[in-house]
Amino acid sequence: ILLQLFNIVNAQTESVDSIMERMHQLAKLYAESVKEYTAEVYIKSQMDIIKKNRGFRYIPGLFRIKDDENRFIVETFSDLHYTAPNIYDQKIKVYTGTLQEVKEIPGIKDYFHINVYKPFLIGRKLLSPLAPKSEKYYVFTLDSVTTDLQQGDEYHISFKPRNKSLQLIEGRMVVSKESLSVRRFAFRGKAELIDFSCDILMGELGSNQELLPTNHNLAVSYAFAGNVMEGYYETNICYN
Repeated sequence: ILLQLFNIVNAQTESVDSIMERMHQLAKLYAESVKEYTAEVYIKSQMDIIKKNRGFRYIPGLFRIKDDENRFIVETFSDLHYTAPNIYDQKIKVYTGTLQEVKEIPGIKDYFHINVYKPFLIGRKLLSPLAPKSEKYYVFTLDSVTTDLQQGDEYHISFKPRNKSLQLIEGRMVVSKESLSVRRFAFRGKAELIDFSCDILMGELGSNQELLPTNHNLAVSYAFAGNVMEGYYETNICYN
């Protein structure tokens, strides 16, 4: 009970504006600090066809299926080579699943390559809450301050758009009070044809992977011309 009261008092006395101002200053430094890395990437995915009609087979970029197939399970192991500023060379080395070819729901490939510190999360489509002057577009709330035995004191900050826009997202992040690095980043939003939610866990505080994602869960719903698909992806990244 005392710990809960401590967290509530801290959340009321800390200024979320000052926290975000310092995070904005550090975001550019953190975004540019990672120049290159290699990693092994494991992705387990499940794709469900919720609704389809005769036009399903004509959806651009979609895989071919039999009429009675509605669920697909796929697992892949890949080698990933990243080079700044935004080059991701990912090569699948092991593939297993119920699909005969390696395919994804159209339009979601970039959701696996997110740098939480960059001004835009996916190309120039989604404005990050850590982008410079993002307070013009987002409302930030300091929900609580907690203490983790391994991570130390952490800020729990939620954010939501000031106005409706496909370029803005809603979510929350857990931030180290010590380094102001993101420990967890969860968000949801809409794009053309896609509703999505992402939950990203970052590397251990103080490690070489502190600024890099280690786990990434993604859920998407894709709708096109009366056809609806849902996809669920669990990603684990192991850095070399």
